[in-house]
Amino acid sequence: MAAFVKNQALTRKLNVLGLHSVEDLLHYFPYRYDDFSRVLATRDLRAGEVVAVEGYVKDVKIIRAWNRGTQLLEAVVDDASGSVRVVWFNQLYLARMFKKGTKIALAGKVYDGKRGIYFANPAYEIIGTGQESSLHTRRLVPVYRETKGLTSRWIRMLVHRYLDTASSLREIFPHEVLLREKFLPPERAVRSIHFPETSKDAKEARRRFQFEELFLLQTRFIMEQKGRERIRAHAIPFDQSLIKTFVDKLPFNLTDGQRRAAWQILQDIAHPYPMQRLLEGDVGSGKTIVAFLAVLEVIKAGHQAIIMAPTEVLARQHFASAKKILGPHGITIGFVTSSPYALIASHASEKKIAKKTFRALLKEGGVHVAIGTHALLSPEMLCKDVALAIVDEQHRFGVDQRSNILKKSGDAQAPHFLSMSATPIPRTLALAVYGDLDISRITEMPSDRKPIETRLVAPAHRNEAYAFIRSEIKEGRQAFVICPRIELSNNADQRGMGPAQISAEKDRRKLVWNDVKAVKEEYEKLSKIVFPDLSVAMLHGKLKSKEKESVMKKFTEGQTDILVSTSVIEVGIDVPNATVMAIEGADRFGLATLHQFRGRVGRGEHKSYCLLFSDSSGAETQSRLRALVGAKNGFELAQIDLELRGPGEFMGEAQSGMPDIAMEALQDPVLIERVREDARKVCAEDPDLARHPAIRERLKRSGGRVHGE
Repeated sequence: MAAFVKNQALTRKLNVLGLHSVEDLLHYFPYRYDDFSRVLATRDLRAGEVVAVEGYVKDVKIIRAWNRGTQLLEAVVDDASGSVRVVWFNQLYLARMFKKGTKIALAGKVYDGKRGIYFANPAYEIIGTGQESSLHTRRLVPVYRETKGLTSRWIRMLVHRYLDTASSLREIFPHEVLLREKFLPPERAVRSIHFPETSKDAKEARRRFQFEELFLLQTRFIMEQKGRERIRAHAIPFDQSLIKTFVDKLPFNLTDGQRRAAWQILQDIAHPYPMQRLLEGDVGSGKTIVAFLAVLEVIKAGHQAIIMAPTEVLARQHFASAKKILGPHGITIGFVTSSPYALIASHASEKKIAKKTFRALLKEGGVHVAIGTHALLSPEMLCKDVALAIVDEQHRFGVDQRSNILKKSGDAQAPHFLSMSATPIPRTLALAVYGDLDISRITEMPSDRKPIETRLVAPAHRNEAYAFIRSEIKEGRQAFVICPRIELSNNADQRGMGPAQISAEKDRRKLVWNDVKAVKEEYEKLSKIVFPDLSVAMLHGKLKSKEKESVMKKFTEGQTDILVSTSVIEVGIDVPNATVMAIEGADRFGLATLHQFRGRVGRGEHKSYCLLFSDSSGAETQSRLRALVGAKNGFELAQIDLELRGPGEFMGEAQSGMPDIAMEALQDPVLIERVREDARKVCAEDPDLARHPAIRERLKRSGGRVHGE
């Protein structure tokens, strides 16, 4: 970045956005456009319209202390037809720019006030002699993701300054792709996406760059897969007798999907290079037992395994399951979290030990399988010979965290890597986002899982719902009540917001509360007013580990009737006696998350119910919630959520590393398949990309692995 920006403070801000070179800047695309192309005379302005005007500054003045610190700059702009009033909030520096007689252009929404129509915080531009083009008004104006101290206006000017360097951009696509897709050339596409003359120009440019980003991503995945085959891993031979004996002793039959997934995983770990596989299945589909089959084979072959979960609750659930299922086979299981102590267990016993002792046992090989939270990422947590690393709910971990897991082994061999996700992901999204992983999907449910009846509860029927919960508890059952996170945190992302929007967000924060407060208030209401005769407990992420453990132990053992909780119980809770899942503010959760909540019940012999409380009567909200009521499984629901909300529901920024412009294309399965096929063809015909230097250069610049290096 120093090559074209000398200001160090500006350099740091650009680096926050991932911009380190001119090429990075040119590929930092706007996420939307403000249409300021309609230019009117001031006499033709109408309230509610978004337009631009040109005129001369007739008057400008500052009005201080307008509203407890708000300072107002007011100007009057004249053209040949009349004049219009303009106001800016807390931008007094503009007074130095807007001297009387200055010719300016304004663009934005026109408002109607007591003193007539006016512009509030409009975009502006000083029109000087010889100005060649307009950047901020009188056109389709690009709007970029911002960071603190770096606005869209600044980014727009910086992009325009270096736009001519786009002539040096090289074409990355093979000739046959260009013929088929009829893409704009790189230079023209860059100009059209940043400063389009028409919306058609912008659309054509975005189409090219959507394809380009997905193509580079898929090419990178293919190259990394080839590179992985050169890395050595422990080849774990398939032990048919061991697996058959283990499966025959299970108190249930595996589904066809479980058998298929297990076979794929066991075949993978038999290779002398590391497995990279995603095991995806609906809530309750039985992913854990499939993972345990691989753990068993690895340990019986003389190696270690680790299992990592994003929450202590989920990690503890895996620990309990491992004791029950793996313990009888002579396997020693360790459990570690942020607590100063760790646990060591087998089938028959369990004891608490100091972390220092645990680390020594792990390094010596005395712990066969280590289960835990982020504490497993500690540099001191080293294994003697880990051959398998498993991460549950892997979309909650960033790429760097998953990479650290792969460095835990004490020898030179890389461990096999298995990711698990209980959030069903549409095939389109999985192909694009997890192209570096082989994917196993368990699409059916165990035969003993009963369907869960889901009901929408209108505000008028809340008391009836409470009566229903009481009736279930009288029958000896238990209930969850979930409260949403409904707080905009103080460090909320304000990128892309103007001053007026930021002010509105600050006002809004006064009207909301955080998830812990919501849980506490709901707990108080239910325990003292609605169900004073029942046992009600509270669970949230800010409780200490011992408190969480105690709350969950009492609920699991049936000592608590109702558990009021935040989304901390989204995964990893298994209480067969719980038959009611009541979700407050259901409209504030994505469908995938709601489905996860629903999966916490229906795990026992009794019929279970999911009650969705929502005060919103909006058509879109009701449509989403009805989709949850009617969807047959999580995969069907995930596809609906993708169509309604886009891919952001399934993946975070740290997970994907995918540009916004590529994210937009994830709902087009035909496009993704076409991109993957083109990438495969290029890599098959030119494994080292020697004949495609532009692709090679782009991959190296983004940190990708190039085969042959």
